[in-house]
Amino acid sequence: MAINLRWQLPSLLLSLLFVVVVGGQSFVENECAGFPPAISSYNGSYGGIANLYQFAGIIANRLQPSLSEDDIARLANVYNENFNNISTEDATYFIKKQTTAIVILAVCVLFIVGLPVAGICFCSFRGCGKCGAAKDQIHSSKWTLSLYILLLIVTLAVIILAMFLYAFSVKNFGNALQTVDEPVDTVIKDVRQMVTFMTDDLSCSINSTLSNLLEHIDDELRILPTQIGEHFKQRIGYHDAYRVIADSNNVSHSLHGSLVSIDEANRILNTSISINRDPSQQMKQRLVSALNTLKHAINKIHRNYNIVIERLKTALSDIDMRMAHSQHLVEGLLIDATRKMSKRGEKIGDFIQLMRSAVDEVLQKGTDGVHKGLLEIHTNLNEHSTMAFLTKGLYVAVLAPSLVIILPAIFVTICVAGRLLLREDIPSERSSCVSFLGNVAIFAVSMVFIVGWIVMLIASFGFLGGYSLEAICHPLFHDDTMRLLKGFPTFSLNITNPLNGQQILLNIGEVLNECRQENTIFTALKGEQFMDIDAKATEYNISAARLQAVDGFRNVDFSFVLPLGGSIHIDEMDDALKFLRESAQNLDNDLQFSGWDAEATPITHHLTLVKVNTLDAANLMSEQLKLLNVVDEAWSNTSDSGMERFIGKHFDDFASNITAYIQQAKDSLLSETLKCRPVYDTWQNVGSVLCGYIGLPAHGIWSSAALAAVCFLPLIILLTQISKYLFRMEPPYDGNVYLYPTISTLHGGSICAYDSGSGTSDVLLVRSNCDISPSRIFPRFASHQRQSSGTFYGYGNNAYNYDTDCER
Repeated sequence: MAINLRWQLPSLLLSLLFVVVVGGQSFVENECAGFPPAISSYNGSYGGIANLYQFAGIIANRLQPSLSEDDIARLANVYNENFNNISTEDATYFIKKQTTAIVILAVCVLFIVGLPVAGICFCSFRGCGKCGAAKDQIHSSKWTLSLYILLLIVTLAVIILAMFLYAFSVKNFGNALQTVDEPVDTVIKDVRQMVTFMTDDLSCSINSTLSNLLEHIDDELRILPTQIGEHFKQRIGYHDAYRVIADSNNVSHSLHGSLVSIDEANRILNTSISINRDPSQQMKQRLVSALNTLKHAINKIHRNYNIVIERLKTALSDIDMRMAHSQHLVEGLLIDATRKMSKRGEKIGDFIQLMRSAVDEVLQKGTDGVHKGLLEIHTNLNEHSTMAFLTKGLYVAVLAPSLVIILPAIFVTICVAGRLLLREDIPSERSSCVSFLGNVAIFAVSMVFIVGWIVMLIASFGFLGGYSLEAICHPLFHDDTMRLLKGFPTFSLNITNPLNGQQILLNIGEVLNECRQENTIFTALKGEQFMDIDAKATEYNISAARLQAVDGFRNVDFSFVLPLGGSIHIDEMDDALKFLRESAQNLDNDLQFSGWDAEATPITHHLTLVKVNTLDAANLMSEQLKLLNVVDEAWSNTSDSGMERFIGKHFDDFASNITAYIQQAKDSLLSETLKCRPVYDTWQNVGSVLCGYIGLPAHGIWSSAALAAVCFLPLIILLTQISKYLFRMEPPYDGNVYLYPTISTLHGGSICAYDSGSGTSDVLLVRSNCDISPSRIFPRFASHQRQSSGTFYGYGNNAYNYDTDCER
């Protein structure tokens, strides 16, 4: 099954992050808080051999070229071409960047081609019969032989260790491919659980956070016209005017009571004047005149007060009508903003449904598709014996040539090392066994030349695979800066803000980097920018509504209702009130001057009652005049420019409140939402499966094979030198003769020695006729008996005389 990972992987990752754009907001409200599903901590452990794997992976990683921003852009272009055309400028440039890997592969090719060619040249020009051993040994080389054997043992040990590592690596690699479905199932399960959790949490989070925010904004918009009208009423003294109207009945009742008491006092005084004609008549006349003055002043106040009250009622009624009209106008102007808020609320529901559909589609086409494809590949490999064939092929391709080389080399090493145990008084002779060992060594060298290149071939292909795998794993999973993910446009996504329709560019590398630092999902997904954009859009809408509201109030003419028919009535009432207070004071002075007893005289009682009622009415009227003056001043100062200022200020305060709501929600989301570390852990688990579970044994295959192939070179040199040593030894001697020289005295042209049996007999070894060639006699003797004279020589040399009767 062909799996288009080029599209599936970015789609899966971007969709996984896209579904949590607002999902992290769930933790602002406690009722939405919950525990995310546990992410499996996957670590594919291979024991101590993993150290070799990791070391090889580090080598492959260090060989990777550093990528600049321009290099990443070029690589993105090659990626977009689906790697189909490597002749493009970008592809060629990127291939040139792999200089180190190309050089290593070139060396491997040179090794593969050059090894058999070198073997042909070696055997052709140096004569494989003795492998270049043209002369016999002249001096002892026991220490040189010891050094060769020691180096050979070390080389073989390294090769054998490399073969064991290779065998384990192939085994681990085969097991990884056979059981890859288990970690893949685990990772896919984690992805599904995480996506499902965040998707399910999305509804609660939006309803508890964004919906509340929209409700705040909607409420503010709905009460804004009423607040503007209320503020306007306060500015024009609307409520003070209504207080005047509300108290007008009490004031009128008080004024009426004063008039009644004055009339009663006048009646009593007039009756007293007509009955009693005593000297106090003049005082009574003065009191009647004062009462008439008070009555006139009260009537004047009452008349003007009634006029003001009627006009004030008319004005307030007109203001109510105008304000209702203006509020209706402002509501009409703001209804568009209110409708937008409502539509945003509706879009949230649509957005949730869209997200759920997108998640289902991603899970079906992304995770399910990839999962199904991997399982199908896994099944095909196991059912059709492909895996077994691949594993056995890897075993045979390296272990078979290595065994053909190692076994004869080990045999030579053991046998030659045994010669180091012989005494130094035993001569170095080339027996048939020695010749056989030399031929075995030459055979091992020949096998290296013939089949050694196969090991390097496997190592080269393995290195190419491991290097390519590390080229993917390092930038995707091991690079903390996430430069590749940040630089690839494929790994970026435009998220539409459901509140204002604007788009925010979201990059998967930046998101994963934030999650790696254990920040909240809202921070990782640029939630601050998400809220800032909406705040700016809201402020813009509010500013536009403010201008419309100001224009709307300008269309309402308040000028004709502001005056109270002139200030003359208020001024007249103020003058009359002053006069009333003076008249009441004069009346009180006249009463005190008369000396009448207030309790005994009815006239005094009524006059006192007039004074009290009049002063009470004056006090009530004084409070009314203060309120009327306030209202009059407020109305006089009302203008269109003033209206514009206070409407603008109210809209500014409203915008500040909305901004504060958004900022508060943003701060809560940034600090209290779900920390998105599980998203990064899930991503790392994907890397663990690809780069650890499968990648580490792959690194072990090429590194162990390459180590063995490189050790073949010193193996060739050491075996060649040992074979030379063996072929340069002297031919074999007569094994039945053992001569133990005891003296160095010439006896008539003979050499005297004990034979092997008697130990006392003199044996004539060399006679003058030289029937036995001196070169065929190899004396064996103890080290303390070695001689170096003109007669014969010590260990490793021919024993012969210089008798004139005998030829050498």
